Amino acid sequence: MEDFQLLDHFTDGVMLLDRQWKFRNVDRAAARLLKRPSTELIGREIWAEYPDLVGSSYEKAYRQAARTGLPDTATEFYAPLDTWFEARAFPCEDGITVLVRDVTEARAMSVRLSEQATYDALTGLINWRELVIRLHRLIDDGTANSVDVLFIDLDRFKEINESFGHAAGEEVLRVIGERISGSLGERACASRIGGDEFVVLVVDAPEDEAARVARSIMVRMREHIETPSVRTSVSASIGLAQYSFAAANADQLLRNADTAMYQAKRLGGSHVRSFSKEDAQRLSHRLRRWPERLQ
Repeated sequence: MEDFQLLDHFTDGVMLLDRQWKFRNVDRAAARLLKRPSTELIGREIWAEYPDLVGSSYEKAYRQAARTGLPDTATEFYAPLDTWFEARAFPCEDGITVLVRDVTEARAMSVRLSEQATYDALTGLINWRELVIRLHRLIDDGTANSVDVLFIDLDRFKEINESFGHAAGEEVLRVIGERISGSLGERACASRIGGDEFVVLVVDAPEDEAARVARSIMVRMREHIETPSVRTSVSASIGLAQYSFAAANADQLLRNADTAMYQAKRLGGSHVRSFSKEDAQRLSHRLRRWPERLQ
């Protein structure tokens, strides 16, 4: 008992379970985490007092430690206490000693960091890094038979920033992000890759589905935008490329969609253009001449 009193100053909770799975000692931190006075727990079976533990990873770790004589760990959300716990079970002569830690905030921080690494903070769409990861997974791992890429660049968006300010520009980008994602079906996902550029992936879709999505986006783009800071309208240039028709790998697919988008820009904007065999020939010629320009 004295050993457990010394442990009362630890932030981790400590409890001793005997070989009949009854509480023998519960320190103050453990009682606080379990939201029960230790006097209510001592001598009672853990599975009876916390029935939702049955079948959980905690039960598995506790029984594994008792059976093998080796430490085991479990981390899981325990709904009755609305808490993520990390529990470390250590075999001892009388049963097992369990160190319990509340890791709810650490888990929440991990989720936030993961979201920051995956999503664009302004629009909530996936970011460039996540887009590339997904595209490589689809193509390199062979999980998709076809992938259409729509490369979207807003026309004359710089004028909005210059006329109304960057805060107004960000409001417009949020609206555009919502309109793009609202134009997509289950087979597609949208990304903001930076600035006023967006990319849409359409996976294993019927023929001409990508062109239909592009047309739908163009229609939504032309709708009037009204935010607290600005009233305006925008258009976009969209380039389309398809794996495996117009590209052999993920990087080439993105490059070809980008090339088609610039071709749409040259037509005056507010156009949709597909990457063609002629585009491939021109691009191949430019790439062959590129080393000459460096000399």
